[in-house]
Parts: sequence; structure tokens; C-alpha cells
Amino acid sequence: MLQAARPELVRVLAVVPSEGRTRLVTMGWGDGALDHAPCLSDPERDLRRAIGGPVPVSVVDLELDPERWHGRFVTTIGSIVWQRGPLGPLQLGRVWVDRSLELLGRRLSAPLPSGTRARLTGILFADHEVRSAHKQRHGERGGYGQGGIYVAQLSAVSVKLEPR
Repeated sequence: MLQAARPELVRVLAVVPSEGRTRLVTMGWGDGALDHAPCLSDPERDLRRAIGGPVPVSVVDLELDPERWHGRFVTTIGSIVWQRGPLGPLQLGRVWVDRSLELLGRRLSAPLPSGTRARLTGILFADHEVRSAHKQRHGERGGYGQGGIYVAQLSAVSVKLEPR
């Protein structure tokens, strides 16, 4: 499981401010600590301790101005949609969700069904260059996930059921 999360760990560490990065490496997020699963048992808690709480953002704001939130620790609420079943890729509107970090801390439980209202927390990636390259090639906004059609990617550290 840790090897699957390695690219996301590297990616998240690259955008976290240096002081927070140092704290995360100390907590087990660094290259030398990737062999120790207990260090990464609660990625959301680690991020909160290292860089503070997430910024609440609406899904609409993430879709309309994703570059504003690039590299930020955010939390948002919306209806999730699974592609190819509950263990396949996940999306929230036009935001592609990478669950590799979330699965490190996840306990065995029934997956949330598609269309469920959920609170997602994680680091958002909406790099202008990625989106520009996609627009130039395909003529549409996007650049993440399947076919590069999503406007941003959320590297999720938690996906939790949200009551209506």
C-alpha cells in the first residue's frame, strides 16, 4: 500500500511549506520512513499537526478558480461519484480525487455509494501549466484524471460521510 501512495507523498511534500515539510518528514512522510506503516496511519491528523487545519472551500469555487487553491490544504462537501465501482477512481464534480493517501489511514468499512454526500479533505493540485497544456491539445479546460478532463486533483487524506 505504501508503494502505491509514494508518488502522492512526494507530490504533497513538494507543495507543503518548508516548515510543515520538515514536520511531516519527522512524522514519517519522508523517503526514509516509507517502510514504516504506523507512521502514516492517520495522514489527515499529520497534516493538521504540520500545517494547520484545512481551508473550507465550496466545490463550485474549486471548479471555477482551481489555481487559487493549488497546493492548499482544503476541505469541501459534495456528492461523490465512483467510476467503475466503489474501489475505482473517484470524482467530486470536475475534481479528480486521488485516494492513495486516504487509504493509508482507512480502516476496513463499507465504501460509500456513488451519489453520497461526503466531506473530502486533502491537498488540491491545479497547476496552471498542466491545465494549459491540456487546453492546447484538446480545446477544453482540464488536465487531471481519466482523459485529463478534470480541472483539479484532490489528493485526499479523508473521505467521510456528511449528513444532509
